Amino acid sequence: MLHEVVDGGYNSAWFYPETDYIARSGEHARNWSGWNPTWAEQLQPLSYWVERFAGERMRNRGRHRHRTAYPVANPQHVEPAMTASRLSDIAEQLADTAAAVVASGAISSNGHGNVSIRIPDSSEMLFSTAPTLRGLSADNVARIRLDGEVLEGEVPPINKAVIDMHTAIYADHPEAGCVIHTHSPYATAFAVARRRIDCWIEALAMFGLADGVPLADYGPRGSAQAVANIRAAVPSGGCAVLLANHGVLVFHRTPAQAVQIGSIVEEAAQDAINAMRLGGPIAIEPDMRAAALQRAVAFAAAGTTTVH
Repeated sequence: MLHEVVDGGYNSAWFYPETDYIARSGEHARNWSGWNPTWAEQLQPLSYWVERFAGERMRNRGRHRHRTAYPVANPQHVEPAMTASRLSDIAEQLADTAAAVVASGAISSNGHGNVSIRIPDSSEMLFSTAPTLRGLSADNVARIRLDGEVLEGEVPPINKAVIDMHTAIYADHPEAGCVIHTHSPYATAFAVARRRIDCWIEALAMFGLADGVPLADYGPRGSAQAVANIRAAVPSGGCAVLLANHGVLVFHRTPAQAVQIGSIVEEAAQDAINAMRLGGPIAIEPDMRAAALQRAVAFAAAGTTTVH
């Protein structure tokens, strides 16, 4: 894999390892149509990447302000075989993700919801098939193509009805690795009231939802209309959407990140509802949202402080 670091005059280059995407500057990265604000942690000064690749061979290739790092080990990409062991591992990961959603508290009292995980390097996903995420096991998982065809497992009608919500997210957001749908109480309250969630808490600004959580217009559960409304509502780079009169849908690169986004959305909704007793929530000013993100990125770049 070839990694290229570019200093475009801002003395910073944005590098996203999973896609090998390179930006000339932070501004260039944020103006890219596929930009996701949650990737801001990858925006680092050129000197950072030079140090990061210090153990690899680097050369200029004669191009102004370009440095290219060639990893010492550079195996040709080979798509992993779809082995039973590999599928079993992902099924266990899905069950662990369901347990993490439940543990986060961002779920309704009956535990209703569904989780999917994209199978890496394939056009398939694993999808939960139980009516609740509480106590979900790896046996309650189906293997499904991203066109909606069930390849393995039993999918009850209540779960099958929402498969297209998940596959639409994977189609529109290639970086997504996990999709979670719940009826988390506070976020769903906003969905039932048909009100979007604004950037009322700092965590939304820090984790890719500086513009808040949009609201998808109502359509019968899992219908073509509902799916079209979801696709229309989620902006490029978005990672959450409220489903009018239904619930909430979140997604991210990894299951852990998707669970985190679900928790943040639920926290924002709960805080807003509590704030309504005091005159209503007040959104963070746009420039301060950017400042909150920049400060979070700076602390993340500094790494963990350990004192022995």
